[in-house]
Amino acid sequence: ETADFVISTGQPCNEGCEEVQRGIDNALYSWWTNLPYVKLDVAKRMLGYVAARGEIPIGKGPNAWQELGQQVFFPRFEHIAYQQWCVLHEGFRFRDVTDITGEANWGSFLEDPRPGARIGELQPLWVSGETFKRAESGEIGPMSTEAPPLLIFHVDHAGDRFKDADFKSQWERWQKGSEQQVKLLEYASGKTTVSQEYAYFAIEDGSYHEVEREPAL
Repeated sequence: ETADFVISTGQPCNEGCEEVQRGIDNALYSWWTNLPYVKLDVAKRMLGYVAARGEIPIGKGPNAWQELGQQVFFPRFEHIAYQQWCVLHEGFRFRDVTDITGEANWGSFLEDPRPGARIGELQPLWVSGETFKRAESGEIGPMSTEAPPLLIFHVDHAGDRFKDADFKSQWERWQKGSEQQVKLLEYASGKTTVSQEYAYFAIEDGSYHEVEREPAL
């Protein structure tokens, strides 16, 4: 489905096409295996190709790409389509890391790592809460100390480690409203600016504390 999004029917199969097919045949599943960032110039080329193939006009102005996106039928797991485009046209290849991670139970090896997986050797930009927790317990190899994960996703799957219940109750309180929320939205005495943010949190030692936002200059 994702390959069909970036490969036209009847298109000659070049080296990049063969690499995409290898990824499909060997189930080299690349969803969630690293932070799904996008280079905008690459995405522009990909969407330009999709638009031309579908005879969809691309407008001009700051909203042109947003307007195009409303007319494109994107596949599920569209970031895999972006990765396959990079293999086809940007010189990338899929790397089989099964010898490092083991075969995934389902989906990404970062969501449910197998015992003994050496994920830290790959130095991913992000890992799941479950992966981080298992690395701490020694069930899998440790995370890299030279290039530790930048972000941790699915912290709700390991709530006892990341104090998930505290964050949920905090969010529910802000959703319902509170005196402090109203107070933060009130005009400061003698000023004409108003805070547009309810609050932000200072992260320290795995805990969080409400802190007042600095007034705008």
